[in-house]
Amino acid sequence: MEENPVILILYKISPEFPALAGEQWGALAGPLLALLTELEQEQDPQRQDLICYEVLQLLKTVPALIQRFDQEMKLFDPSHGQQITRGSFVALFQGFLRKKPLEPALIRFVDISCPRKVWIKSHRVSIVVRLKESHYEYSDAPEQALQLEEEKPVLVRIDAPDFELLGPGAQELVLSSEQVSAPLVFDLAPRRVCFSSIHFDFIQDSNHLGSTELLLEIAATEVSVQAQERVETRLHTTGNGDPSDFTLYIAYTPASSPPELRFHLLQKGQDLGQEFAPLHLKSSLLAYTREIYRRLTALMNGLDPTTPAVMGSARPIDKQTIEERLREVGMNLWKELVPLELQARYEREREAWADKSLLIISDEPDIPWEMLWPHGETWVDPHPLCLQMNLARWLRRSPQEKNIYEPEHWLSLRRMAVIAPPDTQLSSTSKERAFLEAFMHQHQFQNVSPPEPTYINVKRFLQEGIYDWVHIATHGSFYPSDPSGESAIWLQDRQSLTPHSIVAEVAQAIRRQRPAFVLNACEVGHQGWSINGLGGWASRLIGSGASLFLAPLWPVKDGSAYRFTRSMYQSLANGNTIAEAVRQGRLEARREGDPTWLAYSLYAHPNASMIDSYSREGPVGD
Repeated sequence: MEENPVILILYKISPEFPALAGEQWGALAGPLLALLTELEQEQDPQRQDLICYEVLQLLKTVPALIQRFDQEMKLFDPSHGQQITRGSFVALFQGFLRKKPLEPALIRFVDISCPRKVWIKSHRVSIVVRLKESHYEYSDAPEQALQLEEEKPVLVRIDAPDFELLGPGAQELVLSSEQVSAPLVFDLAPRRVCFSSIHFDFIQDSNHLGSTELLLEIAATEVSVQAQERVETRLHTTGNGDPSDFTLYIAYTPASSPPELRFHLLQKGQDLGQEFAPLHLKSSLLAYTREIYRRLTALMNGLDPTTPAVMGSARPIDKQTIEERLREVGMNLWKELVPLELQARYEREREAWADKSLLIISDEPDIPWEMLWPHGETWVDPHPLCLQMNLARWLRRSPQEKNIYEPEHWLSLRRMAVIAPPDTQLSSTSKERAFLEAFMHQHQFQNVSPPEPTYINVKRFLQEGIYDWVHIATHGSFYPSDPSGESAIWLQDRQSLTPHSIVAEVAQAIRRQRPAFVLNACEVGHQGWSINGLGGWASRLIGSGASLFLAPLWPVKDGSAYRFTRSMYQSLANGNTIAEAVRQGRLEARREGDPTWLAYSLYAHPNASMIDSYSREGPVGD
C-alpha cells in the first residue's frame, strides 16, 4: 500500500485538511473518513485505485484541498516515497471528528545553539533555543518539526544534571503565524569534568510533544568553542489530544556523585510546573530494585520473601498476608523514592488527584512506579497509585534513536493479531486466544494473526507491518545482564524472539504504522541498562515508534493474567481510555489474591482512546 503515491501524499497532507477546508470541513469530514477507512482496509491494488479516484473527486469540491494535493504531487519523488511516515487514516480523521475543529497548525523546526565542548572553569555557558519556520542549516540540535497551535505558548524544559542552572529551567515561547519566535536563553555553569547530556522537553497546552538531547564535553583544560555536529532527527507530534491531568518527569543520572533522581511535575492548565529538590541515592538503584523484584517473585509464588535469606527455607503464606506484604512494598517505595515536597503536595491535593490521569515520563528502567502507595503521618490511601489514578508511563529519547515519538492519543484495534503458541502448557493461553478471536469477530476487527507462531512466521509478519495491534500470550524471561539480546518471548517449538529482532525492516514497519503491543508474558515489561542506554522490550518497541506497550514487570499467574486481559479489552470496547481499561483489568485480576494485578506496566498516553470504540450509532461494545 505504501507504493501508491496518492495514498502517501494524502496521508502527508491530511493534517492540513481542516484548516484548508475551513467552514466546508464539517460537511466534508464524514464522507472523507468513510472513503479513507475503506482505503486503509482494502488490499486489492485495483480497488485501491478506484477509491483513490473517489477521494480526489471529493477533494475537488474544495479548491484549496485539490490545489494542495496537486502541489505535493508535482514534488513527489517515487524513489523517496517510502520516507513519508504514514500511520492510520482512521486515527487521524476520527481525532478531527471527535475533537473541536483545529486551529490552523503552525509548523516549526527546533533550532538549538549549544557548544560541543566547554571548559570546567567557564562562568557561564549559554544555550539558545529557537523555533524556526524552516530547516536551519546551522542548528546544533537534531532536526525536529513541531506541529503547534497558534498563540498557545510552548513550554521548553531543560534538564542538565552536570550543570548549575543560573536561571529558570523552564521557559515559554509564544508563537504567531506572522513572526518567528524570540529566542530563549538558558544560562548554565558546569559542575564537573565529564561527558554530559542535556535534555530538552517541549510541551504545549499541557501535552508532551517530545524530547531531544544534546551531548557535550566538560573539559578540564581551557578549550575554544566548538560547534555541534548536525544530526537529522525528526520529532513527531499529534497536537490535538486531551492532555493528561498531571505529567511527572523523572530524570535519573547514575553517573553523578551521588546518583540522583530529579522530579518535575506539570499540572494541566498550569504554566511552568514545579521542580523538586533532587533525591540523592546513597546506594545502588539497581541492587535496590532487584531486591524488590526478588520479593515480588516470592510473593507471586505464595512464599514469605524474608525467610529464604534469613532462615534458609521457603515458608508459604496466605493471601491476606501476601496483600499486606504488597502494601508494605508500595508504601516503602513512596517513603524512600518520592521527594518530601512532592509527598506534601500530594497530601494537600489528594482529593484533586483522585481518578485523574497521570503520565510518568522517565529515563530510568527499574522502579515499579505503579506500586507507589501514598501515605502520611495520619493517613494512608486505600489503594496504590495505579488504582488511585489513571496512570501510564512513557520514555524519553535515547541518543542512539534517530526518531522521537510522542505518546499517541488515538489507538486502533482494526487490524489485530494474536500470537499465542499452542505448546506453552499454560492452561489459560488457549482461553486467551479464543477470547480474543471471539472479540475480533464480535467487533468486526480484521484478524491478521500469522498462521503458526514460529520465529520465521512472526518475524515476517512483523516486517510486513499490516497490523494495528499485536497481542502476544506466552512464556517470557528477563536477563538484566543483556536486556535486549536475551530477554525472550518464547514462540512455538521454544523458539525465542528478543528485542534484538526489532531492527531494520521490523522497526521500519513499526515506524510506519505506530501499532500497539501487548505482551502478556512474564517479566518482559522489565528493562535494564544495555551497552548504550535502556534495553528491553519497552525501550526497543517505543523507540521504534510503537504507540503503546503493555507487559508485566515480574512473573504472573496465567489465570490472573487472562482475567486481566479479558477485563481490559472489554473496557476498551466500552469506550474507556487505555489507562482506565488497564485500571479495570487490575481490579479484576486482584480478585485472585496474587500480585499479578500490580505487575503490569503501561507505556502509552493515559487518555488515549480507541478510534474503533465508537461508531455513529455509539460504542461498539453496546
